[in-house]
Amino acid sequence: MRKDLQIPVFVGHDATLASLAEFKHGNQKGKDPFLYITVSTGLGVGLIHDGKPLHGLYHPHAGHQFVEGGGIKCWCGQESDLESTVSGWALREMTGKHPQEVEGTDLWDKSMDILSKGISNLIMSYSPEVVVIGGGMTKHKDIFFDPVITGVKKYLKIIPAPPIYPASLDEPGIIGAIEFAQNQDQNG
Repeated sequence: MRKDLQIPVFVGHDATLASLAEFKHGNQKGKDPFLYITVSTGLGVGLIHDGKPLHGLYHPHAGHQFVEGGGIKCWCGQESDLESTVSGWALREMTGKHPQEVEGTDLWDKSMDILSKGISNLIMSYSPEVVVIGGGMTKHKDIFFDPVITGVKKYLKIIPAPPIYPASLDEPGIIGAIEFAQNQDQNG
């Protein structure tokens, strides 16, 4: 792409870029460690530690953590991972309905409970100061956040639950991509 466009091109992980945007510009900016979770068509995670995105070797793919929740076979090949149990595409595959049509059903309640377990696992792993959750599945905040926060508080036993907030930026992935590209360009 650099050759064809004749401009600098940088590639980033979508959830990591969204986490960077929320960390730098969102309502919870500056909280560190900062855990961002997107629950949309899929499920992605970004973590900011010491002011910088934590990439690891392969970027976080916490949506593929095994949760034994009775999900469908994931596109990654694993059965019953978090993404294949609670994401928008999984709910659509299981019911043939748009995820918002599933809100308030027993399947929705079960999915939110499983999501709470997955988020609790992430909190136990990364011990963030704050958790911010965005994505299309969070559109109706009360029906999403109330059961998730209640579930996280129920499942965390060793450490207290950090505050969990809805994402505050529109299009955090795009904002994060700009932030990332500007930072890369400045660093040569």
